[in-house]
Amino acid sequence: MSLWEKQSDGELDFTLKLDKEQVQKGDDFQTQVILTNTGNYTFNVWELKHQISYDIHIYDSDESRIKYVGGVIQRIQLENDFLRKLNPGESIKSTKEFETEDWGTTLDRGNYTINAVYHTHFGENIWIPYWIGSVESNNVTLVVK
Repeated sequence: MSLWEKQSDGELDFTLKLDKEQVQKGDDFQTQVILTNTGNYTFNVWELKHQISYDIHIYDSDESRIKYVGGVIQRIQLENDFLRKLNPGESIKSTKEFETEDWGTTLDRGNYTINAVYHTHFGENIWIPYWIGSVESNNVTLVVK
C-alpha cells in the first residue's frame, strides 16, 4: 500500500453547527465546521477554508439546493503549507459568517436545511501525502422569521 492510498483510508467526521437556529429575514448567521480524525492513525488534511476545502449548502423546504452567489474566491494551486496534521481524536475548526443574501436573494421566511461538505482532490502543488475524498456533515435547520 502506498502512502497516498493510506491517506485516503483515514476516518473523518465532519460536523456543522450554527450560532443560532432562528434569524430574522435579512440577518447574518454564523456557521462552524469541525473536522475530526476518528481513526487510529495520524494523517494530513487540508485546512478548513470555505470554497477551498469545504462548501456550505442550503436547501429549501422542497429540498431544492439554493445556489451560493456570495463572494466567490479565486485561488492558485495549494501548497504543502495548506496541510494540517490531524492525530487520532484531534479536530480542527473553522467559523464563517454568512449573510442571507449570499444565496442570491434574502432568504424568505421559512425553514432551511444546511449542511457542509469537506472535499479534497489531487492536482494541487502538494507533495506531502494527505487525505483525499469527501465527507458530508450532519444537517441542521435554520428558521428564517
